[in-house]
Amino acid sequence: MLNQENIFEQILEASSEKDKILSVHSRRASKEVMEHLNGFKGRVILHWFTGRIQDLEEAIDRGYYFSINPQMIKSKSGVNIVSHIPVQRILLESDAPFIAECKNEYTIDFNNVIYNYFSNLYGVTYERVMMRVKANFAEVIKKDNQGVE
Repeated sequence: MLNQENIFEQILEASSEKDKILSVHSRRASKEVMEHLNGFKGRVILHWFTGRIQDLEEAIDRGYYFSINPQMIKSKSGVNIVSHIPVQRILLESDAPFIAECKNEYTIDFNNVIYNYFSNLYGVTYERVMMRVKANFAEVIKKDNQGVE
């Protein structure tokens, strides 16, 4: 096992017992990441997922979330992946300043691109998509907030 995989396993082990939320980048390693995440007890957000559709479907079945940025809906492969993600599993992220549009300026308007995309994809209103994504964020953090006043 590679050193990076050993460290990832240690993070998973330490986080699993504490019901943590992990944002995981799986670039060029979606199969391996999914294998390591198998049995993880916390919540998972797959950041800028670009992996295999088989891994995407497995992640959806496991209840993982996906952070989406505007750059992901600008390529054919990105659209293919994003179109498979149910709106109940979508979170927003900018990845600013690491995408071209964010190098000079970043505004909240980048979220509108994503809301509009999913509104058209699912044939629902912009407001409905926005409310669903907001509810998704609440679902991700709700366990951490239980008992906190």
